[in-house]
Amino acid sequence: MVPIGGLGQRTAWYWSNDSLQWLAYLLIAFGWVLTTAVIAGVTRALQKN
Repeated sequence: MVPIGGLGQRTAWYWSNDSLQWLAYLLIAFGWVLTTAVIAGVTRALQKN
């Protein structure tokens, strides 16, 4: 997926505290992994056997 427009996510997830910023990066990465797993599960469930 290539983002076409900006949705303001970079500024919404930016904290000036370094430890909180790493937490934000971790949560974003976890969200990507979770989304990928859900899409893979749905794709597998919808496949014809």
